[in-house]
Amino acid sequence: MAKLVLPAIVGFFDDPDSLMEAAAECSGNGWRNLDAYTPYPVHGLEEVMGIRRSWIPKVALGALFTGATLGFLLQYWTHSIDWPINVGGKPYNAWPAYVPVTFESAVLVAGLTTFACIFISCRLFPNPFVKTLCEEITNDRFALVVPTKKIANDDEVVKLLQRMGADEIRKLH
Repeated sequence: MAKLVLPAIVGFFDDPDSLMEAAAECSGNGWRNLDAYTPYPVHGLEEVMGIRRSWIPKVALGALFTGATLGFLLQYWTHSIDWPINVGGKPYNAWPAYVPVTFESAVLVAGLTTFACIFISCRLFPNPFVKTLCEEITNDRFALVVPTKKIANDDEVVKLLQRMGADEIRKLH
């Protein structure tokens, strides 16, 4: 979800196909920072709108390797340096025994980091001042938000949304 840029024009649609066509037409006109609100994921909409791939998988991969390294180093330090105990004549650095804890710490750190990243990137913090565009968006309506700050003529956007089948058009200021 992109940050809502005002002023903007919102077109409401009853079906995802009309929304996809309108988003493609708006992107084709060079209008940027489009946003869409849908009651369920619409496959292919992000490509039509020109949304880049998320940065979260890269951060999760980095957290995975960090967690694995920290888990392995903790076990190595504990068994070899801090409290070395000779168990059955095994070497202090018996790394095959470290594999389960290394894997578990990698999954734990990657999972918690991904969870935090999703909250940060989607701005999912409680905010009592947020107004919804329309209550039906989460049920059965689709909305396309076109920021008009860099568009010279708002009427051009309104005409395009009407031509693409928008049921309702609102101007946000």
